[in-house]
Amino acid sequence: MLKVWGRKSSSNVQALMWCIGELELAFERIDAGFIYGQVETPEYLSINPNGTVPTLQDGNNQPLWETAAILRYLADFYGSEEF
Repeated sequence: MLKVWGRKSSSNVQALMWCIGELELAFERIDAGFIYGQVETPEYLSINPNGTVPTLQDGNNQPLWETAAILRYLADFYGSEEF
């Protein structure tokens, strides 16, 4: 299952969630950033040294950050050729 760190109000998180919805993938989203904090904690910085949202963890794979990189990963790994 995908694990997404980022708040609903972030436009970058919204783009990621749209892609996840289009691909009909199971996910867990954790509020992070802005009023939710977390992005400056040592635990979060260990998975995303930039301290930004969104961050994606897909199973035991390396965490990904930067929205465009995450979208390309999801399209390549989970999308059909048409997608």
